[in-house]
Amino acid sequence: MKWMYPISFVLFLIFPLSLKSKGLGTTTTSTPIILLASTLKGAEYSQIPDMRLFSVDNNGNIYPILFQIDQKDDYGDYVLGGPKSLTFNDFDELVFMSEDAGINKDPTHWPFQKPERLYKISLTHLGKKKSVFLGVYAKGKAPKESLSTKKGYVNLDLKNAKVETSKYLYFFNPKNYLMLKDFYTFDSNQSKKKLITASSFYLKLNLKYFFAISVNHSDVNSELEAYKVGPIRAIARVDFSYRLMSMKMNLGMYTEVVFFENSIFLPAILENPINSESILNPGSDFYYGFALVENPAQVEIKSNMAAYTGKEKTKKENLYWLSTKGETSQVYLEFKPSPSMLQKEIFPKYYSEAKTGNQVLKRAEKARPLGKSGVNIAVTADMGKLPTGEHNIELAIYIGNKLTNEENDAFKNHRSYKTYVSSLELSSLVPKK
Repeated sequence: MKWMYPISFVLFLIFPLSLKSKGLGTTTTSTPIILLASTLKGAEYSQIPDMRLFSVDNNGNIYPILFQIDQKDDYGDYVLGGPKSLTFNDFDELVFMSEDAGINKDPTHWPFQKPERLYKISLTHLGKKKSVFLGVYAKGKAPKESLSTKKGYVNLDLKNAKVETSKYLYFFNPKNYLMLKDFYTFDSNQSKKKLITASSFYLKLNLKYFFAISVNHSDVNSELEAYKVGPIRAIARVDFSYRLMSMKMNLGMYTEVVFFENSIFLPAILENPINSESILNPGSDFYYGFALVENPAQVEIKSNMAAYTGKEKTKKENLYWLSTKGETSQVYLEFKPSPSMLQKEIFPKYYSEAKTGNQVLKRAEKARPLGKSGVNIAVTADMGKLPTGEHNIELAIYIGNKLTNEENDAFKNHRSYKTYVSSLELSSLVPKK
């Protein structure tokens, strides 16, 4: 999937350059597991309506679990609004949650009809060996008992502009789906607590031969093109337009927002047609940040990025991270620049301001630099040296309510909120009739 830029370099740069967020809100280390059809040899080219996913308990009983199959087209975009075919192949994705995977044991008892083919998927996730079983039935022969009756993990409510799971409640701006309005997490008693009260991005184009241009989230609108809601995740494809005074211009840009029970994905590939150094001066700053409810001065902040207000420079890393630990919650954020950005030494910094979310929101409407904007914590970088070409850039966000050092270290060292499978083994079993 790509964001296409048919207009000009100036319009190319008005959108947040680093959005691919993962990980909002969980109280466990459960993770969405995403397996490509091409990695499931033998099961590839099966018919999707005849596929089922199972786990096994300690007594050898097999039972159905929730899963989802999402197909992709030749451009790598999700097929929304109807299947491209009924065949599971190429880059189609089989998705389930790690918490639903059972013990690493073969089934000995079937309470329903066995499938024609059975594949054991053994995976090591965060140091634990687990298994699920992919069953393929003869056409039209799968019994209804082979499907899980468990409630789906994600509810996308477009009418009320919200996404709700057992882990979080996310209110988005219907004029811009990438900008959240309010974000809550739920504790074990399902009591909610607001963590974030707004998000924003900003870009200043410090042009060499023209006046400087500043834009923020209020200058960009989005429209829902298509969506899909399944038992594991919801996917929404949105297009974007830019408003310059009274003119509305379609940017030819889009992204696909994916909501899981405990994470949110915004994948993006950037394609820069012009070398920024030829038309931009230094100081062409970009940031993406949040209005945290709590004052950042009251939370513990750790990072391998240098502070925006300090003299220290950020060192070259393949992955940059920031963690904040407050009274009842924590935020873990990662930023991964493209290799060419690292080569050009475009290294990010983190920004924090000793004001509450309500205080900074009073100045949120206009495009303003850090210190005068509607965010109190952000990741920022100078894009004045962004080179020509394609850039894979990620901004990954995890928000949870566990406060243990072990949990915080797990986010940082194992990236546990992400799709993380350290080993995968697929074996074919022949169910005994």
